[in-house]
This record gives sequence, C-alpha cells and structure tokens, in this order.
Amino acid sequence: DQLPTVRELADELEVNFNTVARAYRKLDASGSISTQQGRGTYVIEPDDSNRTTLEEIARRFAGQAHRLGFEPEEVAKAVGFVLGQWELEGRPPDE
Repeated sequence: DQLPTVRELADELEVNFNTVARAYRKLDASGSISTQQGRGTYVIEPDDSNRTTLEEIARRFAGQAHRLGFEPEEVAKAVGFVLGQWELEGRPPDE
C-alpha cells in the first residue's frame, strides 16, 4: 500500500512536517516501509518465512526457560524488560 507524502500526512494530522519525516525515516530504517525517490513510500509486507522463524525462536526460548524452572510470568517480565530497553536505546540488545 502506498502511504501519503510526508507533507500530506503532516497537513492531515496537523503536525510538524519534521515529525512525520522523522517517523518515516525510522520506519524506513526498520524495514517497515520503503521510500523511493520520485515514486513514493510503500508499506513492506512482512515475510511469512521470517514470522515462522521468529515463532520457532520464541518456542525454543520458552521451552528452555521452562526447563530452567522459570514461570511464564517471569519470562514475560524479563522479555518485556529487554524489549523496553531495545525501544529506549533504539537498537537491539547485545547477544
């Protein structure tokens, strides 16, 4: 799907042009959208094989945590903390 231009969206939402431009840059950097000079900005559909891989990783992680004796609530809290740090720092956690 094609997204509106930065200027169009800023006007529609009644926000500063730079705010929308910054959001588009972050989405582009994350691979969620693709901006092509002269053609527009498009949403990138997620690759189902990546989703399957992510679910497999999550399943193995949950199984390992269970084998180590952790309860689901503890695992969710730990994952939430790590994801919160990722969001705050703007980069994925170190391995």
